[in-house]
Amino acid sequence: CVMGGFMGMIGVYGLSFVVNYFLTLTPDFNFTLVLSWSNMAYGLFFSILTGILAGIIPAWFGAKMPPVEAIRAS
Repeated sequence: CVMGGFMGMIGVYGLSFVVNYFLTLTPDFNFTLVLSWSNMAYGLFFSILTGILAGIIPAWFGAKMPPVEAIRAS
């Protein structure tokens, strides 16, 4: 989840440069896309949170099942 979060941030960071380039081509359009450090931290935090929950919740339910049922359910 951490590696996916970093790869997503790199992709969004690169995409913001592309979008800003195309926005500068239109002379009457006064808009700049800004990606702040806090937005990147929020994105990484939610990526980690999602990855942890996606791993813990199924493991929690699987741990409560009898072993034979858990193997059959997977």
